[in-house]
Amino acid sequence: MRMIWMLGVLGATIGCTPTQEESKVSSGLACANSSDCLTGELCVEQSCQAVDCATSMDCDLEEYCTANYECVSGCGNDDDCFAGDSCNTDSKECETYGCRDTVLDCQVGEFCNPMTAECFEDSRGHCTTYCSWDDLVYGPTGYECVNFDSGSGSCSTDINGNQSGCSGGAVCYPNNTEDSNFLFGGQTPGKCINFYRAYYCDANSSQEQCPNGFACTPLRYSDGSQTDPVCLGDCQYYTENGFIQ
Repeated sequence: MRMIWMLGVLGATIGCTPTQEESKVSSGLACANSSDCLTGELCVEQSCQAVDCATSMDCDLEEYCTANYECVSGCGNDDDCFAGDSCNTDSKECETYGCRDTVLDCQVGEFCNPMTAECFEDSRGHCTTYCSWDDLVYGPTGYECVNFDSGSGSCSTDINGNQSGCSGGAVCYPNNTEDSNFLFGGQTPGKCINFYRAYYCDANSSQEQCPNGFACTPLRYSDGSQTDPVCLGDCQYYTENGFIQ
């Protein structure tokens, strides 16, 4: 009986709850402008009236404010649509326009082709192409080698790059490059480090040189020297969080 009584009270409470439309009661106060009215009201024909909206900014995305001050589905202009969509002012509907800008509309590692309104992946393999031991020793062509951490695990290597203990493109980098055993070709302990290829770019070019997520900037070393500009991005963050695979 207790449960039935509680349900009866709950049902009565729900039945008496006013709808959203019923709760909008206009004060009807005389007004010269909306500052004379209560919060949530507009001055309409010199009378304070409760309304849904004053502008589309008061509505959800993909809704707009009508001349009757009601939020309805659709759009009045591009600001009413989600990013990547534009408003078809004839149909009052938001439509996907593809891409117009690399940074605003494309994923990390992609460029925008404004002629086709499509994003395309940069074929150079940012953050997915690793430097080899030979790259580090002899110097690469067309790119610099960048590491974003101090390494992990334990491994062994010699000055010729004969190594063991690393996988997935990581290079075993010696803990002490001045160790005499290493310099004379002996195996030396080290850590596994991923060195990414950072490709050269022209910072003065009018054309886009780097995909979204990457900036055309020189690498600066602790001794104050710097490289030519390269497409630089946080490869460790991008790969760990699935932006680039």
